[in-house]
This record gives sequence, structure tokens and C-alpha cells, in this order.
Amino acid sequence: GNYPDSCMLEGCFVGQDGIPDFLTDHINWIIILSEVKLQPDHEHYFEVSMDAKQVFTYVRFTIFPDGGISRIRLFGKPAIG
Repeated sequence: GNYPDSCMLEGCFVGQDGIPDFLTDHINWIIILSEVKLQPDHEHYFEVSMDAKQVFTYVRFTIFPDGGISRIRLFGKPAIG
């Protein structure tokens, strides 16, 4: 079984000052999906309710421990101005 035991999803907002250096810049990551257990050979679907004013420019998907995933799809709505 080369599947991860669990995963979590975080997001952050970085202004329009260009692409941040994630290794050195202080980034305030907000948990979108708390750590959740996974299953092998299964398509997982998660629906997350967020505050309508919450805006993210980047997301970070973390799996515990290392394992394989084939893809991740995120759906949202564009922020207006």
C-alpha cells in the first residue's frame, strides 16, 4: 500500500508583490481541511464551507506519511476586485 494515511489542506493569501519565497517569507497558512484519514484505491470528495470573505492565492496539500496521490482538484469562485 503506497497510499498516505491522512491529508490536510491549507491556504494563504499573498498580495500582488510578486511570487513569495515560501522558504524564507513568513506565510500565514490557514487550515481549509483539517487532517482527515484516507483509503487506498478510492476517490475522496471533501466539501468545505469557508467564510465568503476568505480569499486564497496559494494552497498547500500535505499528506502523512509520504505516499502517492494521482491528482488533486480544487474548485472555488474568483474573488472580485
